[in-house]
Amino acid sequence: MGVVKNKELKILGLFGLCSVLIVGFSLVLPISAAVAYDAFWAPVWVAITHSGSATGITVILLGSAVLMSLRAKSIKKGVARGLIALLLLSVTVGGTAFFNENVIKERLKEFRPSILYLQEHTDINAKEFYSKGDEIKRSNYLKKNLNLDDGKSLYVDDKPINAAVLKEWIWSAGYSFPSGHSVSAFLVVTLLGYYVLIRFKHVNAKPTGKRLWLIGFLYMWAILIAYSRVLIGVHSAWDISLGALWGSMVGFILIYSGLLNKLWPNPVRQAE
Repeated sequence: MGVVKNKELKILGLFGLCSVLIVGFSLVLPISAAVAYDAFWAPVWVAITHSGSATGITVILLGSAVLMSLRAKSIKKGVARGLIALLLLSVTVGGTAFFNENVIKERLKEFRPSILYLQEHTDINAKEFYSKGDEIKRSNYLKKNLNLDDGKSLYVDDKPINAAVLKEWIWSAGYSFPSGHSVSAFLVVTLLGYYVLIRFKHVNAKPTGKRLWLIGFLYMWAILIAYSRVLIGVHSAWDISLGALWGSMVGFILIYSGLLNKLWPNPVRQAE
């Protein structure tokens, strides 16, 4: 089993800390639903937010598992390595997301900014919306009461809310705090960052520039995911800030527990 290098963990921790602080900076920025009416930027940020959805995360986990399996010298070892990696990532990320959606959010019951915005500018009642049971019923409630079944646009202050953003508002029918996208994104990049920085090569190898750039790219993606949730109006700055912090903490707890070293391949063997 490989030894976790303190220096390399500090590098990963620095990436994580700086990224969480960047997300926290959203607390002082006036960006809530900033792209809701923008014809160009709204679809861009919605596409970014979808890359951090359950589907997007699943694709990333599958791709990561395949890449990990390709480092094995034989097909048999590669398949075993990929399945172990996929199982570890899926259980960790999926379990955390499930706990967030079905335990934390359901206990705190924080209303989404998008629902409160609709309550302020339309006939939607937030309490009535959240009394409808599951998310499918809530989404149908919005479509019915906003008269959107025939494809009409929703105008607020004589301005149409972008169709891509409005669709996201309709289907983001759960509670708000903390942001599940932010939790999952920061947990994923922490785990993958650990693999890239520490487990990817021999335990004694120094971090290379290419690996540091890759980790920077991963954290930039997580930051964009978090900001996208505020920019399109489905989360508050507090939702994404605490979500990013919690996702990072879960990742580092797993790292320091030694579980990743036991389940992921020995880096010494990878370097052979």
